[in-house]
Amino acid sequence: MRDKFHTGIDIGSGYTTVIIGRVGSEGELKIVGVGRTVTKGMNRGLVDDVAELKETVRLALENAEEYTGRGNLSGAYVGVTGQGISSKNVMNLALHKSEKEIITSSMIRQLVESCYPENDSLNDVLHVIPVGFNLDGYNKTRNPLGLHARTVEVESHVVSMNSTDLRNTIKSVSSNKVMVNGAVFQGLAAAESVITGDEREIGSVLIDIGESTTDLVVFKEGSPWYSTVVPVGGNMITRDISAALGVPFRAGEEIKVKYGHCMPSLVNSSEEIVVPGFQGDDKKTVLKRDIAVPIQSRMLEWLRLVTQAISASGLRAIPSGGLVITGGGSRLSGLTELINDNLDIPIRLAYPVGIKGLPSQLQKPEYSSAVGLLLWAVKHQGEKQSYPQENIWSQIKKILNKKERAIVG
Repeated sequence: MRDKFHTGIDIGSGYTTVIIGRVGSEGELKIVGVGRTVTKGMNRGLVDDVAELKETVRLALENAEEYTGRGNLSGAYVGVTGQGISSKNVMNLALHKSEKEIITSSMIRQLVESCYPENDSLNDVLHVIPVGFNLDGYNKTRNPLGLHARTVEVESHVVSMNSTDLRNTIKSVSSNKVMVNGAVFQGLAAAESVITGDEREIGSVLIDIGESTTDLVVFKEGSPWYSTVVPVGGNMITRDISAALGVPFRAGEEIKVKYGHCMPSLVNSSEEIVVPGFQGDDKKTVLKRDIAVPIQSRMLEWLRLVTQAISASGLRAIPSGGLVITGGGSRLSGLTELINDNLDIPIRLAYPVGIKGLPSQLQKPEYSSAVGLLLWAVKHQGEKQSYPQENIWSQIKKILNKKERAIVG
């Protein structure tokens, strides 16, 4: 049956990943298809060739649909990112005639819907997530349904994306005859698979290091508070290595993966390796420590931009839950040591969880966003986003529910 499959399509600048899942008879989520291919037609999170990106998505879908059969997907959630991502927190107030008036679901829906930005021709809304409600100016709650109040104030986290960037990405999927049920900021998708309930409550920062960019989401009191994209990713490190050593880009990537380290002081000062030159057969010997020098320089810049982004959230300090780092770039040796040398905060390198029996192939940080998209697809099944605005009432209902359905273990 078409409605039994749930699909997440994670389109990154480096790779495009499709994961298909199926909910079993006992409510367990099982992975039934995985497809992954090198992304073409995208650069730094932006589509620069729709035809190439369409073909990329087609190949990833083809690999993933070996089990399900072509054309049996009822729809998919697509991960999006790029410097066109922006966020803000919006406050709105509703007045009542009498304090005896009970707050209804209709009131809450209208109040949250009023948080949508008006007359924004450049951006489409991806998410409107209610953060909390304030009753009569002092009583804070996450679930005001059925309570009495003269005034109800809601604060919502609104995530938007440049309209052109979003539509180009969606076109690459829909042109493969796959209905797009919704577009999800990849930072929020990754958080679905790596951020724990405690980390959400005490406050933490999700950092997903990709090929061209780094997605960042600040969590505060159980909800996302700030979402943004930092314009530094793993490809920049590869370019730095290539320039510093005088080797081709492809060789620079291999050197980064095999020998890369963020801390020159932790690398043997006399150990050497042989690297290829630009002329094919010409090779040369370099010190491993010399590889770490440009990496450290770039990652210090990355850390500076990350801390600036956290400061831009309005928080006075990094939340006590610290940094939860994932994505392919988190594999870089010495990353935690570099951060610890500069910041006195907890750091956790995170891998995707949330699905029992997750294949070992997917238990890697580079799959956090893709796995999170599948979890998002199951959580929001039956919904359909429209642009420029999505159906947010389903999100409100989930927040009002004291217990969410336990679909996955």
